[in-house]
Amino acid sequence: MADHAVYFLDSGGRLIGEPARVPHGAAAQPPPWHPPENETFLAWSRDLSRITQDTYCVALTRARPEPKTYAATFYDAAGFVLEEAIVEEGRELPLPCYAPPAGFRFLGWECFGPEGGRLAMRAPDALYTGEIRGDSRFCAKCEPLACRVLVLDLRAHKPGNVLPLGSVGYGAVLTREDLDCLHLRHTGTLRPFRLQVTGDALLVLTPAGVRAFDRGMRPLEMLELVPQAEREAPQACAASLGRPIRKEA
Repeated sequence: MADHAVYFLDSGGRLIGEPARVPHGAAAQPPPWHPPENETFLAWSRDLSRITQDTYCVALTRARPEPKTYAATFYDAAGFVLEEAIVEEGRELPLPCYAPPAGFRFLGWECFGPEGGRLAMRAPDALYTGEIRGDSRFCAKCEPLACRVLVLDLRAHKPGNVLPLGSVGYGAVLTREDLDCLHLRHTGTLRPFRLQVTGDALLVLTPAGVRAFDRGMRPLEMLELVPQAEREAPQACAASLGRPIRKEA
């Protein structure tokens, strides 16, 4: 018996490769074929177990439903929109990189679902693999950095005694009153000062005043406030002597 030709056609009616030559009564082997992305392969239109004549065999497919997509909005620590993305249901969502504000440490993304409930907390560099079933919000979660402050008192008593003031939040303002917890002697005689902490610092108390240094012993800018009584004293003294008061430029 003569061989038979088997023509395999894709879902659009186009020939797949060359026709297969199959002996009479033998089974036909379909060629490798992958359906389009928006279609799902079901079966071949003919029984290929026994071929007895020239045959046309068509790939039967079914259209895939359009995937559901949702909006994912990322917010920075201040609540401003950082990035927006569209994600298909069931797909992984890459989390964006985020640089926290100065003085803060980035902990990760806090996810809130469409109903406002907290879903999960994700590491900064991970993929979100949870089930997203609606528009979701991802909020950057940060915590303030803690700065270590030491105090070195070089005044009346024995020098060299370094006392820890403790951990201070980044951006906090230290004043003379913050030294009261150390129970130092004569802190009331220190000139009032203000120091905004932006890193580890060393406060040095001297008879001349308070000086601040960073971890590398570089001087830090600080504001030393002169009490009102001291500002008025030179003027009162000059007035009592009948001398003209020279105004500072």
